[in-house]
Amino acid sequence: MCGRVKSSPTVFRYLWILLCRRARHETRESLEYPTVTQTCIWGEGTALGSECTQQVYHRQSRMMTWLRRIRMRSRTKNYFRFGILTYLIFLLLLFAVWTFMLLVPDVDHLSHLHHKVSHGHHDDDIIIVKRNPKLAELAVFRRHEYDSNHTHPVLDEPPVVNGTHNASGCPTVHVVDFFGQSLALTGEPLCHWLTKPFRMADNHFVMYGSEMALLYDVVVDPSLRGSGPQGGEEMDQVWGQDEQKEYLMIQYGFFTMQCKSKPMAKFGQRDHLNSWQQALRCVDDIAAVKTEATVAGLTIAIQRYEYVNFYHTMTDYFNAFLAMLAFNQHPDAVTILWVDAHPRGGLDEVWEVLFGKVLRAGRLPGPTRFSALAWAVMGYNSPLSQHGRESVPYLEEFRHFFLSRHGVDGSRKLNCTSLSFLFIWRRDYVAHPRNKGGIVSRKIYNEAEVLKAVQSAASPADRVRGLQLDALPMKEQLSIIVDTDILLGMHGAGLSHTLFLPPHGALLEFFPTYWSQANVHFRRMAGWRGLHYQTWENIESENEKDNMMTFIPPQVVSDMVRSARNSICSGR
Repeated sequence: MCGRVKSSPTVFRYLWILLCRRARHETRESLEYPTVTQTCIWGEGTALGSECTQQVYHRQSRMMTWLRRIRMRSRTKNYFRFGILTYLIFLLLLFAVWTFMLLVPDVDHLSHLHHKVSHGHHDDDIIIVKRNPKLAELAVFRRHEYDSNHTHPVLDEPPVVNGTHNASGCPTVHVVDFFGQSLALTGEPLCHWLTKPFRMADNHFVMYGSEMALLYDVVVDPSLRGSGPQGGEEMDQVWGQDEQKEYLMIQYGFFTMQCKSKPMAKFGQRDHLNSWQQALRCVDDIAAVKTEATVAGLTIAIQRYEYVNFYHTMTDYFNAFLAMLAFNQHPDAVTILWVDAHPRGGLDEVWEVLFGKVLRAGRLPGPTRFSALAWAVMGYNSPLSQHGRESVPYLEEFRHFFLSRHGVDGSRKLNCTSLSFLFIWRRDYVAHPRNKGGIVSRKIYNEAEVLKAVQSAASPADRVRGLQLDALPMKEQLSIIVDTDILLGMHGAGLSHTLFLPPHGALLEFFPTYWSQANVHFRRMAGWRGLHYQTWENIESENEKDNMMTFIPPQVVSDMVRSARNSICSGR
């Protein structure tokens, strides 16, 4: 039975021989090593042999019997061979199509771009990356290009350097032009976003990880934002306003895009992007939707939470910066859309400095069409909020971006003969309509005394200052920070300036008894940047004073300053 396979195809013949060999081996083994005869007692008066032998033979020759049945069926119709071969061919074709879609580039488009470059056509929609020789075959990429099959401008991922090995382990290296320099996007989450984007709705909806999405040709209808304020009101107009009113309860149709069926996007469990996805409406023809205005280029949609808290706003700044890198956009070409109804805050103008334009969803003139709308990463999901990370990429690039957009030079070098110390004071101030008295916690009871303690540990040529930074314009704050070597302060949002200290800087952080050192926000920032870090936590109840003030022993401050000075100046 097992020998009659000469006319069979090669693949089937090989599989059949393997099965036959296994069956013969089992049959031989059963004949040489019978092991179950002792179980063949069927009852009183039963002869020990015939029935028992029959039972053993059938059970141990099961594979041979199975092969014989298959062979008998295949004599009439070759169902078995045909099925096996069809299945294998289907798998091979599927693998070939999948490989083709992933690996084969758009040859016509690359040829078109190379033709333009070779003939000297360097228009505004093409950027030539000259500094990196590995980009010789990918010398251009589209910033905005209209696809012949779609009406929306395509934001391409940055150019890829194939075959490049890097320490980060990113399988695909994308390179962008960052302030005149080539920047490889190998850090997470950008590597994952750009390596494995998930495209849906005929490429109108592209999901990056489970944190961000990019929609093409989408209409935002402000009339479906729900009831509540428009946002942007002056503080004295909204005293005591319930915070929940400042979060839009967007309804179905707030976002409208061209698609046959709604993209089945799934974001994080508590991510507001899930409610955005539920509010997304599909239409057959987006051009048929009546609009009042159009916004070209990349727009980053952001829902802010603690919008006047410098730390939490910093996470939003950083998320928008990552999106700008991912889509290789110049800051002036990026529009920010706030999908919230917060009143005016002290940090609003920083957005206008960092990016080209800022819009409020509640104050759009009517249904507005956006050519490319990115749903930004939620602030609480920012890499800056992931305190368990060993590192956060692009922090130095973010520092350069933030400072340069404010016109601040951050190139200070370490000079141990003349260090600069800054103690940040936390003082009462009005930040939002729910705290009319402006009361803040974690204030220092003995400011003058701790300042003298810093001076006593410093050298005569050192500069020692104590300031309430949040009372100053952002540009002035940054100018002071980049000129500071050692930053001191109670735990608070102002210590987010750690991101803008010089690369050799140090941070000394203080905690009251009622605020645990488990709040590692700024310890992590210092660690990610490689800065010296020290902390002190009060354990004496008598050091806690009225009005949420803490007495800090001057000797503690002096000792910490001397230690920090020795650390950053050792070996220099």
